[in-house]
Amino acid sequence: MTSVTRNSTGNYTVTIPDRGNSDYIVQLTVLSPTGLQITAQVIAQTNTTFTVQLYGSNIFLYNVDRDWYFTIKDL
Repeated sequence: MTSVTRNSTGNYTVTIPDRGNSDYIVQLTVLSPTGLQITAQVIAQTNTTFTVQLYGSNIFLYNVDRDWYFTIKDL
């Protein structure tokens, strides 16, 4: 079972079935209907979880909540 937990504004932990190792690629897509430049990145990764950080970067960095999607690709 996969679950997503919102830790704080723009910070989420995704729990996935055990992959046996942390050698997998996470592709992130953010929906941003505003003029903000939103960046999404994985900031931590294990064989059962990864943490995503979303932030706006127009003028200065600040965490934001937006709808986002992920795809996992095995190496």
